[in-house]
Amino acid sequence: PPPTNVHLLGYWMVLANISRAKELVASHRSDFSEGAIWRIDGHLSLFLNGVMMSDTRDEHIYHEMLVHSALRACTKPQRVLIIGGGEGATLR
Repeated sequence: PPPTNVHLLGYWMVLANISRAKELVASHRSDFSEGAIWRIDGHLSLFLNGVMMSDTRDEHIYHEMLVHSALRACTKPQRVLIIGGGEGATLR
């Protein structure tokens, strides 16, 4: 069923054309932005301001591209400093 919260209803409408099972896992709204995490067909999707930012189905591709270019710049990488990396996918 659609959420009763008017702000979350926008996310529901974005996802309405997806016929697979979907579940709102978490949401937050501030004065500056709003975000929601949806579980869609067993995978998690992060939406910020109504735009999908990350999805566990393919996030490994994006983060692997970031990691490989940085590691290729080192001759013998032993230790790594990750600055930012809020969702932890680069670390994985």
